[in-house]
Formats: sequence, C-alpha cells, structure tokens
Amino acid sequence: AAAVGYRYWGYSQSSEDGKRWNTAMEGPATTQPADGSVEGWNYTFSAEGAVDPAAPSMQPDFATLCSQTQSTDGEKRIGFVIEFGDPVIYPEGDSAPQASSGCVSVPSNATGLEVLNKVASVRAGEGGFICGINGFPSKDCGADPIAIPESLKKK
Repeated sequence: AAAVGYRYWGYSQSSEDGKRWNTAMEGPATTQPADGSVEGWNYTFSAEGAVDPAAPSMQPDFATLCSQTQSTDGEKRIGFVIEFGDPVIYPEGDSAPQASSGCVSVPSNATGLEVLNKVASVRAGEGGFICGINGFPSKDCGADPIAIPESLKKK
C-alpha cells in the first residue's frame, strides 16, 4: 500500500512577540485572537514520512499588515494571511486564487472563525472543519487520504 496523508487548511497564530507562527491548539470557532495578533491560514499536507504541515510563508507582521487600519472603540484589529500552499497537493483540476493578507477590525469578542468569515468566503464541513477558503479547494474536505507526493517525502 502506498503511504498516504491528508491535505487540509492549517490554522496558525502569531507568537506573543509577533515574529513567528504557532500552530493553533484550538479550532477557529473557539479561539479568541487578541487585539494586535495575526491569524494565518495555509492549505497544507500532513503525513508520517513527509514534510511537516506548513504555516504561511509570509511572516505574521501585525505592524505592517495593520498600519492603515484605525482602532475603533469596542473592536480589535487582527492581521490575517491566507496562502494556498504547494500546488503539488492541489486536488486534480483545482487552481488556487491569489493569496491575501491584510487587517480587519472585528468586535472585541470575535473568534478566529468570525475573523476568517469577515475576510474570505468559507466552506465548512461537519463540526466546523474548514473545507474551503475563497472557493479553494472546490470540493475536497481533507477527509480522503491521498498518496504522498514524492517532492514532500523527507529525504
């Protein structure tokens, strides 16, 4: 049997110092990002014997992302980065839209999912699992295993 893995939307959050990504330990529906943080999404792949799931390649630089967004009473500013990963893992026939990044002002109690819904169209599966962002992928939802692409196998 061929070695298999899963492609899915990885969810990352900026570290406290804002210089690196941390893999989110909770899903976006239960996470409340702090004012001044950055939320990251990257279409990624995970399998034993393959490269580790990838965070966005763009750094989580809140100052750059939110320099043009004004603070508003009762709201928080959250930076965001949405990337589409390595084309080698794309479902057959799908092509990704352009990556996006920026800043959004949301209510002070907004969850990570509310941030994502404000900046992108979201397709969710059972239990709130994020299946698609901005129409990508068009159908897949991370549940079906795929063979590990040769370029992702650890050397």
